[in-house]
Amino acid sequence: MSNYNNAPTSYIARQIDRYITLPGRACAYKIGELKIRELRKRAEAKLGKGILNFLQVHYTCIYSFLIYANFFIYMYTYIYILILSSSFLTSK
Repeated sequence: MSNYNNAPTSYIARQIDRYITLPGRACAYKIGELKIRELRKRAEAKLGKGILNFLQVHYTCIYSFLIYANFFIYMYTYIYILILSSSFLTSK
C-alpha cells in the first residue's frame, strides 16, 4: 500500500487492521454505493439530468436509513424486553 500513496506507515497499519478485523464493512459500503448510484441513475432517467441535487439525494438516503434503523432499534428493544420479562419466560 505504501507504494501507491504517501500516507504514514501508522495510518496504513490502522487501515489494514480495520479491513482485516471488519471485512464486511468495505463490502457493505461498496454495495451501498452501487445501489445509490443505480437509484440516482434511474431517477435521472425519469426526471432528466441536472435536476437532482447531490445534497438532496444524500439527505434522502440518510433520512430513509434513519427511519429504517429506528424501526429495528424499536423492534429489537421490544423483543429483548419480552424475552427478559418474567411473564414471557414462565409457562402458564
